Amino acid sequence: VNIILSSKGPAPYGIYHLCGHGTTNWFDYARVILKMAARAKYPLKATQDCVIPTKTIDQGVKRPMNSAMNTDKFCREFTNIRPWEEDLEQLVWNLKDKIVQNL
Repeated sequence: VNIILSSKGPAPYGIYHLCGHGTTNWFDYARVILKMAARAKYPLKATQDCVIPTKTIDQGVKRPMNSAMNTDKFCREFTNIRPWEEDLEQLVWNLKDKIVQNL
């Protein structure tokens, strides 16, 4: 919001997808969380990943083959976006600090 408000001239209108830069899937996202949590010595019950192919799960709905959001429009109009891994790492460390404070 601050980026939009600080832009010079009229703000472009429309729908913008906003998420961390880059793409991933749920399996790789979970693997990154496990690695970051281990580095931060953050206690998790899950310590290893387990591959479960999507086709083996009865989801009851059809899922798109590719549901990645495209942030090109936002980057063109405003600014570049940090990689999702950087935001996730910041979140893991912030959560760890809050939990340690509450012990």
